[in-house]
Amino acid sequence: PKGDKKKKKDVAAEVAVLEAELEEKQKKDLQEFAAMQSTVNGNDSAANGQPGVNEVIEGLDAASLHDEHAVMKQSKVSKAEKRREKKRQKEVQREKEIAAQEVENQFLPRAVEERELYEILAKLGLAVYEVPSDGNCMYKAMEHQLGLLGVMKSMSELRQETANYMLSHAEEFLPFLTSKKSGDMMTTEEYEEYCAEVSSTTTWGGQLELKALSHACKVPITVVQAYG
Repeated sequence: PKGDKKKKKDVAAEVAVLEAELEEKQKKDLQEFAAMQSTVNGNDSAANGQPGVNEVIEGLDAASLHDEHAVMKQSKVSKAEKRREKKRQKEVQREKEIAAQEVENQFLPRAVEERELYEILAKLGLAVYEVPSDGNCMYKAMEHQLGLLGVMKSMSELRQETANYMLSHAEEFLPFLTSKKSGDMMTTEEYEEYCAEVSSTTTWGGQLELKALSHACKVPITVVQAYG
């Protein structure tokens, strides 16, 4: 009958509700029991001088954190040591390279020539006077040498006197100067431009300018060379 089916369905629903309530109550009772047991264990342990459950857990957590901190600290120290060691190795390598380069430099043509020049100057009782290696170096050197003789002339004055002497004695210098345009001997106009550069620019001076400088200052100039 339909009435029996409906009754069975209602009974089944009530049973399901009762089972759910019973399960919830059992779960709640277990939680309360566990809480009471934990409190008892904690009190007993404290009374006995032994750590309780919570203390043990906290101790384990603290130990874990300490271990992690120690590992991190050791890792940082290790990385710092590696960086320092790497830097030290680079410095040692650089010092080796510098030392090797210094040894190699001693055998370069310039170094050999310099040693030969110093030996020649030592025999003559002379010494090297350093001047900047630029277009004015010859005139600066002459300025210094004249100063030792008590003749005070500036580099600019020496350039001007050199140019003037070359202009007034063109026949001594013009045959040795070649035109950049034609490849032949300079024209008079080109020669005058050349002398103007000697006077007012920082153009390098060669053998011709050195000869003119010697005549203009009325002093002999000796060129000391290691070779030739």
